[in-house]
Amino acid sequence: MPKKDRAYSVRIPPQVWEGQKDRILALYKEHILCKVLEKITTTEFSPSESQLREKLKEWGSKKRLSAKERKKINREIETGRKDMSRICKDLQSWLQRYDLTIVDHSRE
Repeated sequence: MPKKDRAYSVRIPPQVWEGQKDRILALYKEHILCKVLEKITTTEFSPSESQLREKLKEWGSKKRLSAKERKKINREIETGRKDMSRICKDLQSWLQRYDLTIVDHSRE
């Protein structure tokens, strides 16, 4: 069976990523991943989606709760161990820890 041709992404040097880091992180706070990719892509800098995901992970930037965090919150809601105001405070502290704000993406 013949091998399929694979498209490989061009390796982007670390110093180029560092030069784009602040811009990417700022955009990622306000936009979904595909919008960030559209906004940062130029003829000189064209990362793949997987490269961008990997860099965001490396930089510690995330938007979603981990499965462990979601389970903890769900368990606390179901067992009634915490009232909703306390759960909201926990979520707010999580948002602050990752320097995030709530953005409505339904209009994008």
